Formats: sequence, structure tokens, C-alpha cells
Amino acid sequence: MSHLILGGTGTVGGAVARELKARGESVTVMTRSAEKVADLPDGIDGVVADMVDPLTFDGAFDGHEGLFLLNPVSQTELQEGLFALEEAKRAGMRHIVYLSVHDLEKGPHLPHFASKIAIEDAIRKSGITYTILRPNNFFQNDFWWKDAIVGYGVYPQPLGNVGV
Repeated sequence: MSHLILGGTGTVGGAVARELKARGESVTVMTRSAEKVADLPDGIDGVVADMVDPLTFDGAFDGHEGLFLLNPVSQTELQEGLFALEEAKRAGMRHIVYLSVHDLEKGPHLPHFASKIAIEDAIRKSGITYTILRPNNFFQNDFWWKDAIVGYGVYPQPLGNVGV
């Protein structure tokens, strides 16, 4: 099966791309950066396009059955997700895996959550089979809290009354 990975130059998307390749799948990563395409591991193809501008897609979705959609938190997150979904439908993709957020329904007032709610809804209505992943946390994000953890012994995350 051939897969297109959006977000494949980051930590999570890169791991997805490498794992699919290790399983013998055909993998293409779409990124805005020609430099990042040049740095992709051997055997993983790259294409330069901008998720904000569908005119740059230029057939990037064609020939792939699967799409892994991980778009960044940004002002254009919703637009990017919907553009990618429309292009996946046009290209006849068979399956979408979308990386969303845990407990999305509890934060519809948060812009990042509202975007993901709308993207999930559009995916469900698309007619394409899908898997929506809703991870709770990525521990590589803990590096953001390193100073508080090391300097004060505090893990500043909204964990309620549970320990780490």
C-alpha cells in the first residue's frame, strides 16, 4: 500500500513514516521545505507542497491509498485539514488516519480543539474509511517543562489529583 504522510518531518509523523517503510510499505512525506525532503531517510520519498495552498499539491495525493494527517497547531489548522481531506477524496484515497486530541469535546471553545472537532466531523462525513487517533500526551512535550521539573520539582500539567 502507498501512503502519504502529512506532518512526516516531525517526531510523530516521522516515526509513522519510518515504521510504514520498515513494514515494506511505500511512503511519501509532504512538507513545505525542500531542505526537509533532502533530509528524509533512504527509501522515503518526499514532495514539496504547502497545506495552506491546494494549488501547490500538484498531484501529491495521487497514487496513494492511505493518508496520515497530522497538521500543526496554527491559525490555518482547520483550512489545512479540510484542504487535505478534499484532495484525498479527489485522489480516491481509501483510508485516512487523523491525529487528533484526547477529550476533544471538553474544549470546543479552544481554537485548536474547535479545528480538530470540525476536521473529525468532515472526515466522518467524507465517505472514506478512517481511523481517528486521540492521544492524551506525548512525553517529548515534557521538554517544555524541563526547567520547572528540574528547578522546582513541579510537573505543570493538568493531571488533576493523580501522580506521575
